[in-house]
Amino acid sequence: MRFWDSSAILPLLIQEAFTDPVQNVLRSDSGVVYWWGTPVECYSALWRRQRDGSISHTTLLTSAQWLQRLLASAVEIQPKQALRAAAQHLVASHALKAADALQLAAALSWVELSGERLTVVTLDQRLRDAAQREGLATLP
Repeated sequence: MRFWDSSAILPLLIQEAFTDPVQNVLRSDSGVVYWWGTPVECYSALWRRQRDGSISHTTLLTSAQWLQRLLASAVEIQPKQALRAAAQHLVASHALKAADALQLAAALSWVELSGERLTVVTLDQRLRDAAQREGLATLP
């Protein structure tokens, strides 16, 4: 299983520079895990691109449908007090934005609950660095 953050999911929804490598990672994935807030981050990015004219409204709607299908079969990490406390610790330990700290806390929570090794799929360098320092593998 792999933990996917919004920076890695977005190239699956719309054509970007990292679309091909991220699609290759998804093809080899045995299961997707994501943080509860990730869909909101993805929708926000899609709407921003539609507003600035870089994607059409039709592309936005198609991308939103694809996102729903992808996440329907994925594992969603719910917001909990322990996750928030872990994220607060992570922002003190790493140079992360709040949403990235919550995503990393969710990934670490999954590792703790499942006992499985988890790879974080992210295109965000700060999140990648923090995940690696927390002992998680990263892709691409």
